[in-house]
Amino acid sequence: MKKTILPAFISFCVVAAFSCNNQSQTTEPGTDTAKVDNTTTAPAPSSAPLASTDSTGLKEKYWKLTEINGKAVKVDSTFMKEPHVIFKTDQNQVNGNGGCNGFGGQYELKAPNRIKIDRLVSTQMACPALDIENQFTKALTEADNYYVNGDTLVINKARMAPLARFVAVYMK
Repeated sequence: MKKTILPAFISFCVVAAFSCNNQSQTTEPGTDTAKVDNTTTAPAPSSAPLASTDSTGLKEKYWKLTEINGKAVKVDSTFMKEPHVIFKTDQNQVNGNGGCNGFGGQYELKAPNRIKIDRLVSTQMACPALDIENQFTKALTEADNYYVNGDTLVINKARMAPLARFVAVYMK
């Protein structure tokens, strides 16, 4: 029996040593939840541009909701989390939180400053601040254009008044 355990143990160690991969861990802004990235990336060639391909400044920012349908959003004890949205570069995913429920979906950017957000799904917790949350998710799916001015994002529908305003929040 000892003769079969030792080779099996050695085989296990060899397989384990060669199957390790590089993992990086990031934390989403505004949450305590860590997200593990199991992808490995090769260094960029020296001729690759270092600038982002997102010329609008929309992507990969934590956009805190400050106004919905012309009314200021004040985060108080009725909110479980800060209402926000993040437009991810990876596969054009959008995610965020409406103040209670987390959501995710897809977005598509079209020139000039046109946006389509759809396939939104969210958790279904019952919370006191659902009125703001419902207006927020409705504004996201109704928006068809946007503009970014410095650290401010505004989403609109046609030429109507802004549906929502956001401010970029940076981690210190």
